[in-house]
Amino acid sequence: MQTTPQEYQNDKAEEPLMPRRQHSRLAPISNQGGLHKLRWWLNLVFIIAAMAGMALWFTQMRDVATYLLIAAVGLKFIEATLRILKL
Repeated sequence: MQTTPQEYQNDKAEEPLMPRRQHSRLAPISNQGGLHKLRWWLNLVFIIAAMAGMALWFTQMRDVATYLLIAAVGLKFIEATLRILKL
């Protein structure tokens, strides 16, 4: 049995309305802590350094690439620490 659009609207009208929950993960950026911009910049530098490190790795400059990738991971650890501690 198929429901017609009219029957569907009637079914929806009978359902009780539940209040919407506020999700903290959807909070505005301004309420996410004072270091949000620093975290954003650390992520940007990490992505650029990781891409540059991979490019150097595949162009046979592996010693330089290793140091660059280690530094990029260090930046990511700092960013993750700030995120976990919610600073």
